[in-house]
Amino acid sequence: MGAYRRTKLVLVAHRLGVFDALAAKSADANAVADRVHAHPATLAPVLDALSGMGVLEKSGALYTNGAIAAEHLVKGRPMYLGHVLEMHDRLWEGWSNLEHVVRSGQPWRTLPALLEAEPDFADRYIRGMHNFSGPAAREVARLVGPGSVKRMLDVGGGPGTYAFAILEQNPEARATVLDLDVTLRITREFANAHPLKDRLELRVGNYLEDEYGDGFDLALMSHTTHDEPEVRVRDMLARAYQALDRGGRVAIHDWVLDDSGATPLDPALFGVHVMLYTDGGRVHRRADYERWLGEAGFVRLEHHLVLPERVASATTLLLGTKP
Repeated sequence: MGAYRRTKLVLVAHRLGVFDALAAKSADANAVADRVHAHPATLAPVLDALSGMGVLEKSGALYTNGAIAAEHLVKGRPMYLGHVLEMHDRLWEGWSNLEHVVRSGQPWRTLPALLEAEPDFADRYIRGMHNFSGPAAREVARLVGPGSVKRMLDVGGGPGTYAFAILEQNPEARATVLDLDVTLRITREFANAHPLKDRLELRVGNYLEDEYGDGFDLALMSHTTHDEPEVRVRDMLARAYQALDRGGRVAIHDWVLDDSGATPLDPALFGVHVMLYTDGGRVHRRADYERWLGEAGFVRLEHHLVLPERVASATTLLLGTKP
């Protein structure tokens, strides 16, 4: 029951700038408090608890970043994941309103409304997705198959991380990322800095309402279907089917539950998470995905676990082919 304490300690320390303050050298509580504009007497217990967790290290009166904090929580480091923390920090409020969501049947706030209303959160959310997605994107590209893609559509592609990973594995391919304008404003920044930017098109649109186009041999839906209820997922698959050439494939990458609907645990917990900020979103069962793919007309269904050796509960890649 006390696990929330560890989470909140890391979130608040990141918000205060503790890890940045310790990036260059060790410091005592007074020096850290001066750097982050906090009270030394109340900051010291936080630093001690973080040291006990292994996030920081303490020697005498001096604190320094532990290995994980040094690599992932200091701004500007290559493997910085602080944007993910900022995203969870903002969604903490949604979890605090879980009882209301359960009683009312309505989300705390929908994600599109949140992104539009809070540009700063939109920036943190999209950057967090980019920071977090790199390893999985490269593995999805490997599972899709190097050299197998000529023209792909990334449905709700966010920062374009998966599209670029597939372009890197397919030298002749071109990709289109379809997403909302509020998202693509940030995607454009990532794209402009990428060496493969000339092979990427950004298309403003709503994947629930706008046409997907045609002539694609891969339609990717990565971490989009959990935001939608069954009826919308089925519509997305029908749209993808129409957008694909014969022999083209649809690829769904997401958290997936087994037939019980209750395990693995991480996807089950994530199912509650998306309920807070989506209009009917759910983590779906593999059997349901396979049924919907078949009913949409896809054949030769495949499924693969993504990075099962690296994470406790791996995501799943499902593939189907248009005959």
